[in-house]
Amino acid sequence: SLGLVGSEMCIRDSIPRLQKYPVSAPLWLSTGITSRLLGDFPKEPAKPNYKKGGPESAAFLEWVVGKFGEEILIALSQECRSGNYSEARWKFYTMKTLTELAALYQDGR
Repeated sequence: SLGLVGSEMCIRDSIPRLQKYPVSAPLWLSTGITSRLLGDFPKEPAKPNYKKGGPESAAFLEWVVGKFGEEILIALSQECRSGNYSEARWKFYTMKTLTELAALYQDGR
């Protein structure tokens, strides 16, 4: 028996493969999406670490969804899976660059 921790790690490791993210997909984004799907958010996110991956990135992605809607994250995830992701897509979907979004997130706006 894997136990709860082992099962969670197995699920966490499987989600990126199930999503079929290619190696070209940014690791911070794919692991952030995984953590978000698992509801794994830090209690006090270190906002400058939004590109660290995992829970820190999940907190940033949750903020993005709260401001711009779930559709943006779905579209970015699809672009990652198809190998078409680029940072320029953030501006296409939000009218702001990733750097601008990060600054707003860090400022608490």
